[in-house]
Amino acid sequence: LPPSAPQETVFSLKLLILVLGLVVSGYAAFTFLAFSNLEIAATSLSHVPVLGRMLDAERPSARHIALTKMRGGFWLTKDKQRIFAIAGRAINQAGTRAQSIQIEGTLLHANGQVLERRMIFCGTETAPEVLESLTRRQVNILQSLMPPKQFRVPAGKAVDFLITFTDPPSQIAEFSSRVIAAEFGQSY
Repeated sequence: LPPSAPQETVFSLKLLILVLGLVVSGYAAFTFLAFSNLEIAATSLSHVPVLGRMLDAERPSARHIALTKMRGGFWLTKDKQRIFAIAGRAINQAGTRAQSIQIEGTLLHANGQVLERRMIFCGTETAPEVLESLTRRQVNILQSLMPPKQFRVPAGKAVDFLITFTDPPSQIAEFSSRVIAAEFGQSY
């Protein structure tokens, strides 16, 4: 009678290892296929009751910050230096507050060549009309400031921004701006 008990234990251990191996292999295959075909996997998994709601909920990203009221032009500073400024408004279209919003301004030549780029953080609001009362050095300092740590843009609200190029090229044909990063927190 004693020899039969160890054989049953060995058989159960082999079965457990086999089942565990199959589960791990199946998970690895599923993960590989899901990452190979993200759209198909997301569509398929959206029909699963609990996972579907989690996958359908869109996470806020930089594309939830819309840029509007864009305008650009040359300005003279207090010390009579010519600078180019891009002004606009960043609107938080996410359902949560946004912070650390970074916007990149680009100056372009008539042939589409990038002449210069500059990145700023929203939250150090300076109106373009103020540029005439500042020196070029003061404008450079203002553009390099970080917003206060407590600076937030609530959901649905907007903030003005200003990107300046203190030594602009003379052959500017176009300008553009885009949001390159934003962080999102809890809704109010």
